[in-house]
Amino acid sequence: MKNLSLLSKVRKQRAKVINAHIRKLATTYLNYEPSQVKLLTFYSARHTYATVLLKHHAPISLISEALGHADTRTTQVYLDSFSSTDIDRANEVL
Repeated sequence: MKNLSLLSKVRKQRAKVINAHIRKLATTYLNYEPSQVKLLTFYSARHTYATVLLKHHAPISLISEALGHADTRTTQVYLDSFSSTDIDRANEVL
């Protein structure tokens, strides 16, 4: 149990660092306003990647493998977690 707690803590710390880098890249090189980068996270980048693959008719099995999911059902849940309307609305902010 202690190792799982430590692993969770390390993952959260790494996610914060990665998110900070993503936001800095967006403001520095893409000229995003600081108010625009609040939604930019590793998770949103990963989700966008999977969604773009899906929209380009990539098989779920390929997307699943690219994301490192052990089961395609996990990928399906992941892709179904947002409706296309929600995604379109979020993309308008970017």
